[in-house]
Amino acid sequence: PVGPHWMPVGRINPLASYVRDCTDPVVDRVLATWFVPELYFFSQRGFAAGMVVTFGGHWSERQYQERSVELWARQSVPIVIVKTDEYEDFRVRHSLLDTYLREHYAVAGRTNFGDPEMNDAGYTVWTRTDRAPVRTHPTWQMPCFA
Repeated sequence: PVGPHWMPVGRINPLASYVRDCTDPVVDRVLATWFVPELYFFSQRGFAAGMVVTFGGHWSERQYQERSVELWARQSVPIVIVKTDEYEDFRVRHSLLDTYLREHYAVAGRTNFGDPEMNDAGYTVWTRTDRAPVRTHPTWQMPCFA
């Protein structure tokens, strides 16, 4: 099976491991707000809201955002990960997604997940406000839901 042993040595490994360790492999999905398909592959989690990519203007038209929010609302998505310095672009271009994010999630914390090319607060982890974490990840001190 695919797992951390298959991952190339690289910057995405700790982030993918966090998602893999802290979400349920059967029901949970994750939303990342930049182009990072390897996150879904190596964490073995589906992408949420029918959106594998939200960077730039991709799928930002209102009808696509409405469809994505409807799908997102039906899915189990305990974690959303945002590149902190790109949040403003996401907020502006994907305003309906951002509204849903702010209504149902809260910022759990910021970290760089060990990526030397990111500052200490390079990634913002948002978690569902109606789900209680079951533990805290020992390395990243972020909430876990599995």
